[in-house]
Amino acid sequence: MVTGPPKPKTDNMKLFEAMAARHEMNQQTLQAAAATSGTEQSAGKGNRMTKRRSSEVATNSSWTPKPQPPPVIHVVPPSQPVVTISPLSASQFTASISPLSVLLANIVEKYRANSSGKLADYIPALTRANPNHCGVCIVTTTGETYVAGDWDVEFTIQSISKALTYDLALLQKKKEVLAKVGVEPSGEAFNSVKIDSRGRPPNPMVNIGAIQIASMIDDNDFARILGHFSKYSGRQLRVDEEVCASETETGFKNFALAYLLKNQGLLEASVEKSTSTYFRQCSVLINSKDLAMIAATLANCGVNPVTGEIVTQSSNVAQVLSVMATCGMYNYAGSWMCEVGLPAKSGVGGGICCVVPGVLGVGVFSPLLDEVGNSVRGIEICHELSEVLGLSMFQPFSMMLAVPFTQAVILSESIQIVSGVPCAILKITGNMSIVGTERVVAYYHKLYFDRSRVLVFDMNAQVRFDSGGLVLTELFSKTMKKSGRFLIVSMERSSSSLKLHEKLGAEAMIPELSALETKLMSVGLAKPAVPDLVEGNENEE
Repeated sequence: MVTGPPKPKTDNMKLFEAMAARHEMNQQTLQAAAATSGTEQSAGKGNRMTKRRSSEVATNSSWTPKPQPPPVIHVVPPSQPVVTISPLSASQFTASISPLSVLLANIVEKYRANSSGKLADYIPALTRANPNHCGVCIVTTTGETYVAGDWDVEFTIQSISKALTYDLALLQKKKEVLAKVGVEPSGEAFNSVKIDSRGRPPNPMVNIGAIQIASMIDDNDFARILGHFSKYSGRQLRVDEEVCASETETGFKNFALAYLLKNQGLLEASVEKSTSTYFRQCSVLINSKDLAMIAATLANCGVNPVTGEIVTQSSNVAQVLSVMATCGMYNYAGSWMCEVGLPAKSGVGGGICCVVPGVLGVGVFSPLLDEVGNSVRGIEICHELSEVLGLSMFQPFSMMLAVPFTQAVILSESIQIVSGVPCAILKITGNMSIVGTERVVAYYHKLYFDRSRVLVFDMNAQVRFDSGGLVLTELFSKTMKKSGRFLIVSMERSSSSLKLHEKLGAEAMIPELSALETKLMSVGLAKPAVPDLVEGNENEE
């Protein structure tokens, strides 16, 4: 039996606690910096007044205008709010500010309009599904969760269960499982009657292979299967008894497959017990979030990223993902790998479970199916997510995304008043990937969103953007503008800065922080200072 370490905190923003602690440690330093800046400002003003009086006595000339020196930029301690601008609550963050959530919502609404496909009707109970439902969820390997559409609508897991039961069987009797069930794609429909040259099911993702696997679970105990599924999803799951009864009443071909396995001498339980276990595992109720959590657990080497429980062994994860990649989408698997490039498993209930190893899991639900048995909208959503965010395992950025220690790190942070405009300045290094970008945005929202008008990413310290980070940064910039705020990126000329320039435009880019004041004036966020009237020579110092 696999056991796990004590469960960690379920707060998805663990990074905030460490960074907030750093704020407390730096508070005295920041306050001292602010005091020093204020003293320098007062001293500068006193010197100018002394010079003006000397000039007035010496020249006795008329008053002439003279421009002010550049405004002093001073640091404001984090404990001292600068300005309040419609702060959002934590519950509003995901939907309103998170660029990944915005992207998911846009994609769901884009493809909801596609009404092609039909409901699965060979299982009568599945025809009760609402064809308009469409939901998606992403869960990262660090536990952050992003949802859109009808993500909380429950549906039956169907063939996606095959991957999880296969994993459980591998945990219990791996050598026996590998001997009795192959791993080669069949190239045929999920319910085809086919055995390989060794007289065994071609793989565990088609019905004949899944029924064989169900018969091999210790004591043919469905409670163990349900418990295993629940560990993957992070909550207690249940069976839709109506769907289970409907599958049992109409599953004649599955009974025939079980008898074929019995004839081959492979089935390890009776036909009745094996098919009953199989029908019940397919009838487990889940939602898009559960699917994403399952995928994220596989992406996280078998550890549930929210509960911290070790669900399976990492060696089993490699085996399961390999079979999902080659056989998970039935006889569409080849096209799927070319277009999406990720291990996945679909079910006729309308779900697709998609894994980005080391990074995140995707769960999609929409019940209208194509001729192969995959969700029409689900295929489109996964395809766009992979293309837009560069998720395919065959993309050059994929390996970089999966390395946690390259994620974006905030080296320093401050609130600065530049020409009267409160600016939050975050100095960032590392990889601005999907996860890295989301963490930086979430951190900004938690500590600086209601205290600044402008957010500045100071990225002159070895920052690298991948395609997903670029897309999310562009979406975040648009969201900032809608809320009356502005994102400016300070970055020296590089391949990343050129890509950012294409996404954000020239108005959001500066080569160095010293150009910030000029940029604020050029975009209308700051106004030129009104000059003092100084008596004396214009050339006077």
